[in-house]
Amino acid sequence: MRMHSPPAAKRRIARRSPQRRPGTVAASSDDGVVSFILTPCAGGIYVERTRVRAGAGRIVQAMQFADGDSFLRWCASDRMQFAYPLLFATLRRSGSALFHAAE
Repeated sequence: MRMHSPPAAKRRIARRSPQRRPGTVAASSDDGVVSFILTPCAGGIYVERTRVRAGAGRIVQAMQFADGDSFLRWCASDRMQFAYPLLFATLRRSGSALFHAAE
């Protein structure tokens, strides 16, 4: 009699649902490859950038910007802006609005 072991459980990656502060803005690409969460904080805005790489996992970067100029320079330096121009336009507009609301 041949014994079979039960199939290995498939790994599931749990999607985070962070507690969002008032004024938080989330934006993502239509294909779900890139997403951003912008949150106002005492020192400016906190930005979390997530990129999903097929077969390679997920890269999450977090940074804080004290002023709108540094935030816009960071947006302009990201090469993903050429693949997702509408997402980055939304990102720049939303970030600028958060800085103006904090003034």
